[in-house]
Amino acid sequence: MNKAWKPKNTWFDWLSVLLGLGALLGVTLYAAFRWSAIPEKIPTHFNAAGEIDAFGGKEALLVPLVIAWVLYGLLSLVEAIPAVWNTGVEVTPENREAVFRIIKTMQSLLKAEIAMWFSYLILCSALCRGLSAFALPLGLFLIFGTLLWSLFRLYRTRPAHKK
Repeated sequence: MNKAWKPKNTWFDWLSVLLGLGALLGVTLYAAFRWSAIPEKIPTHFNAAGEIDAFGGKEALLVPLVIAWVLYGLLSLVEAIPAVWNTGVEVTPENREAVFRIIKTMQSLLKAEIAMWFSYLILCSALCRGLSAFALPLGLFLIFGTLLWSLFRLYRTRPAHKK
C-alpha cells in the first residue's frame, strides 16, 4: 500500500463535514450565547425511551460538549491518515481506490452522525426536554446501518481469489 495515497473528498464527504461541524458549532454557540437562560438544573441522563431520569447542574452540559468535540477531532485525525486504517480486506492495486473510498465515506458519515447525535442530546438537555421516543432507535439504526452497509460493500471488493 502506498502510504501517501489517500482518497479525495467528494461532495458527499464535504456535506458530511458541513452537517457534523454545523451541528457541533451550532449547539456550542447556542450554549455559549444562551448560557444565562439555561436553567440551573438540567437533565443529565435519559432512559431508553428518551425520558429524563437524572438531573444535574447546567455545568454538566459541558461534559458531552467537550466529549463531542474531542471525538470529532480524533475521528478527523484518523480519517486524515489512511495508513492507519484497518480495511478488513486485502488491498490490491485493483481494489485500492474502491476500498479506501468506502472507508472514507463510512468515516465521514459516522463522524457526522455522532456529531449530530451529541448535538441533539446537548440541545435537549439545555432545553430541559426529553428525547423523542425514536431518538435511540434512529441513532442506533444510522450508526450500525452505516457500519453494516460499509462492511457489506468492503466484502464485495475482496480480490477474486479470496471469494
